[in-house]
Amino acid sequence: MVIVLGLILAILDLFQINLNNLLITNLSTIFGVLGTLFSIIMMIMSKKFIQDDTHEEAELKALNLKETIIHNAQETAFVATWVFLAYLAYELFIIALVRETMQ
Repeated sequence: MVIVLGLILAILDLFQINLNNLLITNLSTIFGVLGTLFSIIMMIMSKKFIQDDTHEEAELKALNLKETIIHNAQETAFVATWVFLAYLAYELFIIALVRETMQ
């Protein structure tokens, strides 16, 4: 259900429809924050940042569709979390740089 809703919103966004003026004000911001929080929680719960899958585990997961989907969701959450942290670090650096030049 979440994937279908995300697909619909993505298609609307591709057609440059302002998602913030639809049924809920700031809909894209709400989905962005919830998606980021969900990714961080999923990465922590999957312990992906502590250990990596062995080759045998990866092969076993490839044979089962459910395990493949779970594995893909964990990998996506891992990447999304680190992208979020990189953007956060960049923004904090820029804020500190601007404050430094203002003084």
